Amino acid sequence: MNREVYAALQPYSFASVFIAKLDLSGGRLSYVNCGHPSPLLLRGDGTGEVKRLGSDMTMIGVTTEPGYMNFSEVIKPGEVVVVVTDGVTEARNRRGEFYGEDGLIAALEGTREISAEGIASELMRRVQRFARGKLRDDAIIAVLRRLPVSEATE
Repeated sequence: MNREVYAALQPYSFASVFIAKLDLSGGRLSYVNCGHPSPLLLRGDGTGEVKRLGSDMTMIGVTTEPGYMNFSEVIKPGEVVVVVTDGVTEARNRRGEFYGEDGLIAALEGTREISAEGIASELMRRVQRFARGKLRDDAIIAVLRRLPVSEATE
C-alpha cells in the first residue's frame, strides 16, 4: 500500500492510516498505525484507565522504505476501542483551541456502558458542539466494544 501511495502522491502528499485485525476468539487486536491519531482503549476493569494504542510510525507515501511494525493488544470483554481521524482531534472552538486527545478522553467518561454506536454518536455530538458545527477536516469515529461474556451469549 505504501509503495502505491508513494507513487501516486509524491512529492506533494501523504496519508495517515490505521489498519487492524481482530481475532474474535481471543480478542487480540493486531494493528499498525501510520501517522493516524492514536486509538484509545478504555479498560473494562473499573479503573477508568484509557490506554493509547500508539505506534508513531511514518505516514504512508512519505518514503519508499518506511519500516512499519505490527503491534497487538488483547481486548478483553467489556473493553472499548475508539479510533478517530484527525478531523476529530483537530476540531477547533471559536478561540482556535483544538479538541485534542484530552477532549476526546474527557468525552469518553460515562460512555462505558452504552453501545459502540451510542459511544460514536455521543462523541460526534460533543465534537460538533465544541466546534459549533464547523469541522474543517474529515471527522470519522469508529468504535469497537467487546461485549462481556454474559451479553455476548444472550
